[in-house]
Amino acid sequence: MIFYCALSGRILSQPLYGLSFLPGDQPSTPAINNRDEIAFAGFIPDDAGRPRRAFFLAEPDGTVRLIALPEQLAHLGETIQPFGSLSVTDQGIVVFQAWRRGDPPLALSAYEWENGFLTPVVTVGTPAPDGGKLIRVTGVRAGNRSRLTLVAAHLSTHPDQAGLFFAAHGQLKPVAVPGQTMPGGDRLRTVQETIGSAGPSATFYLSRANERGQYAFVALLEDGRQGVYRVDEDGTLSLVLKSGTDTDLGRIAAISPDGYGIGLNSRGQVAVTLQIQGRPDLLVRLTPNGQPSNRQ
Repeated sequence: MIFYCALSGRILSQPLYGLSFLPGDQPSTPAINNRDEIAFAGFIPDDAGRPRRAFFLAEPDGTVRLIALPEQLAHLGETIQPFGSLSVTDQGIVVFQAWRRGDPPLALSAYEWENGFLTPVVTVGTPAPDGGKLIRVTGVRAGNRSRLTLVAAHLSTHPDQAGLFFAAHGQLKPVAVPGQTMPGGDRLRTVQETIGSAGPSATFYLSRANERGQYAFVALLEDGRQGVYRVDEDGTLSLVLKSGTDTDLGRIAAISPDGYGIGLNSRGQVAVTLQIQGRPDLLVRLTPNGQPSNRQ
């Protein structure tokens, strides 16, 4: 197998560990940092020829580094299977979801790779601040200005609802949890997720970190409406927009329908798809005061 990588205007190639890529379902969205490094997933054959997910990091010169193979040995002899989403910092640190042998099916943990070393960020069974335990991680986003990872996770106290936490070294710090009063006075039901054959995933409803260490996410509120919120690097939350709001485009019926995703730049502007009553879905840019502008 020859891996071709188009980076910095050049097309480069090299043998990729003697591995052959296979078609696979449930692909992971690649992640790129400001050093032109790309973290990505590929499906490679196991001993029986079945496609299994593996994670890699492509360097700007075309070098490809292995992050995790199927049945990868990790911290303290744990065996993990790469799964779900991955994210990369500007320091070249990759964080990703993985299933750990011995855990329930689809009960994913979060791991970190740095210069060839794999360590857990938080794993299934991690004690939570509310007295419960972590039962699955449904999304990960690496921090650009700190070693904290933003994770969406379900706890044993709210098994069917996702909260947001800053995580590092087996510790969870709450950012937005079910039942919490959010900016604007509404109560959080759950971080928005998609549900598929691989279980719940918050990946498409969490933006990557901008250069100021901020994130944006979509939440489902207890009254059934949705909200877009910004998270600062210290965990402070700000309301951007809620469904049901009347704008110059019309009334917002839904935010990021069907998991279209969400993005945030370093000026605090949010890119997201809105479903406006009586109109086709619109991709909009939300300015910091929460008003849509420059739609496409």
